[in-house]
Amino acid sequence: MSQLSYNLNPAVATAGMVAEYREGNIIISKIASGAVPVGLLCGPGADGEIGMQPNSADPNSVNPGQVVALPDGLATDPMPDSVFVGVPIYDSSRPPFDALNSYSDKDPVPVMRKGVIWVFSENAVTQYHDVYVRIAAGGGFVNGSWRDGAAANFVKFPRGRWLTTRSNAGLAILELW
Repeated sequence: MSQLSYNLNPAVATAGMVAEYREGNIIISKIASGAVPVGLLCGPGADGEIGMQPNSADPNSVNPGQVVALPDGLATDPMPDSVFVGVPIYDSSRPPFDALNSYSDKDPVPVMRKGVIWVFSENAVTQYHDVYVRIAAGGGFVNGSWRDGAAANFVKFPRGRWLTTRSNAGLAILELW
């Protein structure tokens, strides 16, 4: 069926969209292990290695490694580098498969490790404030969700800061370094 109506004022962005292309952006390719939501922090999978497979017969064969949705039980505060990979990027060329626009098991996943990206914050954010990540699902949100300020079930994310200010929950720009 043809589209019969058009929104003349589309949303500025969606969670997981790259907000700014910079020379220093780092985007890596991974493989989803289970459903991996877009715009939320993700963790390394069982095979999180990057680079050549040490037991490969083909020297041109590479193992991009796996990513998973951020698991429960990450209680170290602030969050150590070893428990996260980055933020899966929104890909407008693929349809959303669920409410979180997740990549399905074994899908290739572009992950922003360093750069500027749109994410959904659970509360109001203030430019340059500390970033916190949900480590236990609740309130309708899943692990890997973002917020400004400490709260129960969140740990500080030391590799990020807010680049926008907003007075309520919603899309905000997060800088990863």
